[in-house]
Amino acid sequence: MSFLAVCGAIRTAVEAAAPNFDTDRPYVFDEDANGRVVPLEELAGYRDRVCDLRVITMPRDDGEASFTTQRFRARLGLRILYQAQQDRAWVEARAADDAAVIVRALLTPSLWDSSVCTIAPPEDPTWEERRGGNPVPQLVGLILTIPFDVVYLSP
Repeated sequence: MSFLAVCGAIRTAVEAAAPNFDTDRPYVFDEDANGRVVPLEELAGYRDRVCDLRVITMPRDDGEASFTTQRFRARLGLRILYQAQQDRAWVEARAADDAAVIVRALLTPSLWDSSVCTIAPPEDPTWEERRGGNPVPQLVGLILTIPFDVVYLSP
């Protein structure tokens, strides 16, 4: 399977995960008219639980392959956008709950595509503020990033 297929399998697993609360706001990857996932920085308006997947470390030989490399490891970052119109402590608590749901989804083999060998337990999630507005930028969103390694097969 290709790297794009692996990303698609991860995306499917994340979108299938059910939030513990605010269940009417599922995890989604927003696409443009061409089917391209829109980066969170390009989204207009206020949205919750919109996701994208970023490459942190390019795929590399996993080290267990012989002369014909077929097994690769890449570090990815799953990013989730939260609107900042609510109380920040409430948004952070909701995101912390979501992080547990997402980690569980990532580590559940039955949700993986056949090309995914394993997903290493994620590292510590991080926060990033998203600001917008003129003339004075204001906090409009928070982005939660969950970094993890995926090991996959590629022909």
